[in-house]
Amino acid sequence: MPSSPEICAFFFEEGVSYHYTCKVCNGGRKQAPSTGYSNLLSHLATKHPDYLTEMATTQRAERGTIESSGFVSESVGHLFRWILFIVMRNHSLCEVDDPLTRSILCTCSTSSKRMKLMMQLVAVKQKCLSCDHWTMTILYGQH
Repeated sequence: MPSSPEICAFFFEEGVSYHYTCKVCNGGRKQAPSTGYSNLLSHLATKHPDYLTEMATTQRAERGTIESSGFVSESVGHLFRWILFIVMRNHSLCEVDDPLTRSILCTCSTSSKRMKLMMQLVAVKQKCLSCDHWTMTILYGQH
């Protein structure tokens, strides 16, 4: 079950001076700071008794792939899933070019060269400090 702040954020739009507007019926409610959400929740309970069902239905309908929401193109989504597959499973990049892997994954094709290029563009430069207790040397490098 969602928490009171989640429910209120879903059904109400915050205005100025602690005035909230119901997104369903445009009814206005005032909610003083640090008093909880009882005033807003009582509005939902009296005016919209099936608000929890409505919220669950709406959230289920909104879920889906990130591509379906329009934020990421389909080709970028495929490339991201390939990178995720290679990195999280600690495979080599040549796995992308393997026909067996492609047939098992049934995803959009890409090449290891493109994957390497995209991973280099996404990767963040990290600085590291390595201490070797055996020879008492300190190595400083960038990855």
